[in-house]
Amino acid sequence: MSNHNVISLEAKLQVKVEKNNGFRHNGLYFSQLMLISMSYEHNMWAMTYDRYGSPDIFNLKQVSTPSIKDDEVLVKIHSSSINTPDIFFRSGITAFFGMSRFVTGIRRPKMEVLGWDVAGEIVKVGDNVTDLVPGDRVFGGVGGGAHAEYARAKPKNLAKLNEKISFEEAGVMPMSALSSLQGLRNAGEIKQNQDVLIYGASSGLGTFGVQIAKYYGTHVTGVASGKNEQIVRDIGADDFIDYTKRDFTAEDTKYDIVFDCVGRIPLKKWSKALKPEGRFVNAGSPNMSILGMFSRVGGNRFRSKKIRSFNQTYNTEDLDILQNMVSKGKMKSIIDVSYPIAKLSEAHRYYELRKTVGKVHIKIDFEETA
Repeated sequence: MSNHNVISLEAKLQVKVEKNNGFRHNGLYFSQLMLISMSYEHNMWAMTYDRYGSPDIFNLKQVSTPSIKDDEVLVKIHSSSINTPDIFFRSGITAFFGMSRFVTGIRRPKMEVLGWDVAGEIVKVGDNVTDLVPGDRVFGGVGGGAHAEYARAKPKNLAKLNEKISFEEAGVMPMSALSSLQGLRNAGEIKQNQDVLIYGASSGLGTFGVQIAKYYGTHVTGVASGKNEQIVRDIGADDFIDYTKRDFTAEDTKYDIVFDCVGRIPLKKWSKALKPEGRFVNAGSPNMSILGMFSRVGGNRFRSKKIRSFNQTYNTEDLDILQNMVSKGKMKSIIDVSYPIAKLSEAHRYYELRKTVGKVHIKIDFEETA
């Protein structure tokens, strides 16, 4: 360990012991203010990985705290979650005929720390940031790096968090809830009184999708395993289909929107479940080929029933819509299980079982790892 790291660790220990006093190290005096600054300007704890592989590849170590630009903020992270990109980047899945590696890294990962969703507090702002200040509670997204003590973010990708919403609930919302909102609203063009089917209704994406579809005043059918029927109905589904017993594409009922949260509906089947002018919204799959993508989307010009793909984005306006829904009791985060950051490997293993009901939450507290 470098001398720099030794000083940083000693500084953190002294902050706990001497809350009102500084200390001397190698003849230098460090004030309490200096120590607090050191704790987020030099080093931080993070769960890192340096190669592709199984969930066992994560290492807990100290890395440099991200420096921020004039238009960025530094967030002290309290809560995060697991999303499909975490598995995609960690395992090095080769999608799109291998071109995905240009994003994740050809031979080794480009990214050292995973995690996209954040809920926490602002500790530092860039010179050009005017709408956030240190101490603000926020939630939103970062471009990877959330499974660490601190992460840098663009203010436009965050929203001030309502005091009534916990970090735990907010930390699992951003990617999944935004994907459901933007997929149904932007790609599906959802409208009141439509018939909407949510395929994978008990997943993280699906549990938000059911609630958002109901918020828009639609009739919602949830598709999931029979053992999850009650939770799907509890969050608002009007009807339920157990996919192990019934094939919704073979039934007479037709839908205005079919929202596929798991990417498993075959191309030749989805149109059978749609009304004329209906829309099939694909939440995406890392295993989708380029040929499949273009055959699905490119064929829209030749058919009345459309398939829509979309790119989920973090933005303040939509994050505020989501938390307003939560504040009004119209939506809630369904958390299957919560893991401390030290058990990130276990969280990945559980997520890969593809049996989660709702979200896998990650509590970011590195003091508990000591």
